[in-house]
Parts: sequence; C-alpha cells; structure tokens
Amino acid sequence: MNDMSGTNRWGGLSALHFSPSGTWGVAPGSYGIGALPLPIPLPPLATQQAIVAEIEAEQALVAANRELIDRFEKKIQAALARVWGEDEPAPAEA
Repeated sequence: MNDMSGTNRWGGLSALHFSPSGTWGVAPGSYGIGALPLPIPLPPLATQQAIVAEIEAEQALVAANRELIDRFEKKIQAALARVWGEDEPAPAEA
C-alpha cells in the first residue's frame, strides 16, 4: 500500500513513501528495490498550489474553447442550411 502520511494541512504531499507490501513485480521475500521504503520528494506546498492554479486556469480555457466550438458548429450548420435552402439546420451530432 502507498503510505500517504506525509500530507500537510492543505492536503498537499510533502513526499510519497512506498512500502514493500504495495510493490508490484517483486516476489515476497525478495530484496528487490521494492523491499526498501523509497521516499519520493515533492515540491514545496506553494509550488504545488501554483501548479494546481495553472492547471485549473488551463482547464477553464479548454472548457471555454469547447463552448466556442459548439457555438461555431451551430453557426456553420445554420450557414449550410441557408446555402442549401433548408428550413432548419440538421441537428449536430454529439
């Protein structure tokens, strides 16, 4: 199992610790790399929060771009309907 006891008050992690019982590909009783606790250092909380904020901002941009795509697809369908003399544009496929 993963030992996630290195959490801080914001829920960020200070390090990840993998225990021998949670390793894959290492036979019980063997002394492969999985038999030793291996801490993985993580950036400071401020850096983690900055990364999260940047990802959230990019996710908002992606959502806005998807909305724009939907709007322009409707405009394109309406323009095609006018060109082809249709009364109403065909419904957009999801």
